[in-house]
Amino acid sequence: MSSRKFRLLGLLAMSVAVLLIGACDGSLELNEIHIVHSIAIDKGENAPIRVTAEIAKIVTGGQQPKGMQSDSFYLSHEGENAFEAARLMRNKSDRMLLWGHTSVILFSKDVMKDGLSPHIESIRRLRQFRNSTLLYMTEGKAYERLQMSAPNSMITSQVLKGLAENGKATAMTMKVSLIDVYRDYINEFRDIAIPAILQVKDSEENKRILQATGLYIFQKDHLAGTLSPGQTKAFMRASNQMSGSLEKIPCGSGQQISFENINNNSKMHVTLDSKRQPQVSFDINADLTITDMPCKEFDITPVMIHAWEDQLNLKIAEDIRKFIRYTQKRHTDLLGVGEWIHRKHPQVWKTMKEDWPEQYSRIQPKIEVHTRIDHSNFIT
Repeated sequence: MSSRKFRLLGLLAMSVAVLLIGACDGSLELNEIHIVHSIAIDKGENAPIRVTAEIAKIVTGGQQPKGMQSDSFYLSHEGENAFEAARLMRNKSDRMLLWGHTSVILFSKDVMKDGLSPHIESIRRLRQFRNSTLLYMTEGKAYERLQMSAPNSMITSQVLKGLAENGKATAMTMKVSLIDVYRDYINEFRDIAIPAILQVKDSEENKRILQATGLYIFQKDHLAGTLSPGQTKAFMRASNQMSGSLEKIPCGSGQQISFENINNNSKMHVTLDSKRQPQVSFDINADLTITDMPCKEFDITPVMIHAWEDQLNLKIAEDIRKFIRYTQKRHTDLLGVGEWIHRKHPQVWKTMKEDWPEQYSRIQPKIEVHTRIDHSNFIT
C-alpha cells in the first residue's frame, strides 16, 4: 500500500475519533483541536491547584509512522481545583482541548497531603476522562517529571504507561486506574494505593530517567505512608497480584542464591471468632527456579533443595508479616479485610465500621507458605 494511502487512512481514523469524543459536535477540523495525553497536578503559587497538560502536536502531512502525532508541548493553569484549572486552561489555547485521550494523571505528593477526595471528585467532573486513565504520584513537582525527555519516545504519557506494564512481573509497583481508585474511594471498604514515580540516574547513559517503584498508601482520604519495593512485593504476593520477581536467600560467604518466581497463588481467608473478632489467614503457594548460584561450597542435591524451600517459606511469610505490621501502624487496610466482612456479615460490619482501623491493627495473621523449586539444572 502506498504512503499516500497510509496517510489517508490515518486522516480517516483521526476524523472518526474526533467525532466520537465527548463534548465535540462533529464540526471541528484537525487544526481546531489539541489532544491532551497526560496531566500533572501540583500545588499552585497563586491558587490551590496547578494543572499542566501534555498536548500532542498534530501534523496533517509528511511521513509520520504513528499517524499524525509528532512531538508534544505543555500548557498550565491554576485554579481552586483541578476541574476549574482545566476549564480555564482553554483561555491559553487557540484550539479546543480534548481530554478524552488522557492516559496518565501524575500527582505531586505535596498536593495529596491535603487529601485525595477533592482531586478525584474534580477529575470525575471532567466527564471526558476515561476510567482506564492511569494514576501515579511523585516527590517534588509533578509537572517537571512530565516534561522530562525520554529515549525513543516523543510523548511522556507513553513512557508512564509502559512503566506500569511490568508491575506484575517485577512486583516493584502495580497498575492503578482512575476507576480502581474511584471504586475503592466510594465503597470505603478497601484503602487505596497509588504507584510512585521516581527520578533516578541511569548509570549506563549518565542521565536522569523515570522509574516506577513502590506505592503511596492512603488511610481513607489521607496519605498514610509509602511502601518500599520489598513491602510492595509482599503486598502483591498476599493479594495474589504477582506473577514474577526475585527471591534471595544467603548461601555463605556473603553470597546469595537468586530464585525467580514463575507462579504465585495466594488466598486470604477471613473469619469471625466466637467474640466476632476478625481472624485472617493466608495460604500461599509459589513455584520458583534458580537463576543464580554463586556459592560453590557444596553440591546441590534434592535434600538441599528442600532446605532452601524451607528457608524461602520462612522468608516469604516474614516479609508478608512485616508488610501487614506496617499497614496496621498506619491503619491502612490495603488487602480489603473490612470489605470481606462487609460482604459476608453486613450486620456485624455495621457494629465495627467506626472502630475498624483499631480492630484491623490488632489482627494477628496466620501465614502458611509452600514453595517449590522447579526445573533446576543444578542438581548433581
